[in-house]
Amino acid sequence: MKNKEFEMGVLEKFSLKGKIAIVTGGAGLYGRCIVEGLAEA
Repeated sequence: MKNKEFEMGVLEKFSLKGKIAIVTGGAGLYGRCIVEGLAEA
């Protein structure tokens, strides 16, 4: 029997569905990249 967590894809493991993310420093280079990544998630 396979482990359910093993079968999950990377995007499913780090899904933000139903969660709220707060990013401070979003105006800087790294903060902006993180915000864009979270928006895609």
